[in-house]
Amino acid sequence: MSRQLGETSEREEARALLRELVARGGMSRMLDMHLPRERLLAVMDDAGGGDYLRLDAALALALAGDARAIPTLRRVFESPGFAVTNSLDEGAYAALGLALLGDVASLPRVRRALRINLMRTAAPLALALLEAEASRS
Repeated sequence: MSRQLGETSEREEARALLRELVARGGMSRMLDMHLPRERLLAVMDDAGGGDYLRLDAALALALAGDARAIPTLRRVFESPGFAVTNSLDEGAYAALGLALLGDVASLPRVRRALRINLMRTAAPLALALLEAEASRS
């Protein structure tokens, strides 16, 4: 029971970090992340829309529990230059989104991520959620 309680608080902490980003307008500071799901999907799939907008849409979809965000969130780890910032906080947000969606296949991606800035907090949180999910599989 305490394991489940810990996982619940970790999940809420991950959601809170992503909600905080949403409240600031996302990585791009331009996307209304409260758009209807169909619009968020369109933004996420628009290659001409810019990486930060696409990542923001994927994060909003992850908060809504929509697994269609997974490929875009994985791109943060797989595609050099995708939505890159000097702080590398995009990796932290992507890790949290993947963890909330239960994407166990992303465990190696999160484990390999550089632990600086926000990722110092986000990586252990995301890993705890993903490992708990993996243990249930």
